[in-house]
Amino acid sequence: MFEFTRINTKEDHDGDIEQGTLYPGLSHGENVLRWGFIRKVYDILAAQMVLTTAVSFLTVLYAPINDLLRGNSGLLMFLVFLPFVREKRFEEVRRHGLMSTSRRSLANLF
Repeated sequence: MFEFTRINTKEDHDGDIEQGTLYPGLSHGENVLRWGFIRKVYDILAAQMVLTTAVSFLTVLYAPINDLLRGNSGLLMFLVFLPFVREKRFEEVRRHGLMSTSRRSLANLF
């Protein structure tokens, strides 16, 4: 079905990987759209890694936070499970539709 007729060389694209298409039969517009999506995904992943690293450094190197978490296992467990509780809450909001403004602001807190 898809057969390779020749091997692309470095001279074909002059070192630019985005110059070619992702796979055969893809139009130029679709190719640009897909590369844009791939770029956004990697940007989000990079931002998450930087934020995770910053929070980790702050937690480990800042003595008051480190001592607080080391001495209070209940708070540590609460912070570990908080993202799961928050995700469940937003799933309920999505399922039931729009809420009133006061309830929406309250839901943003949790």
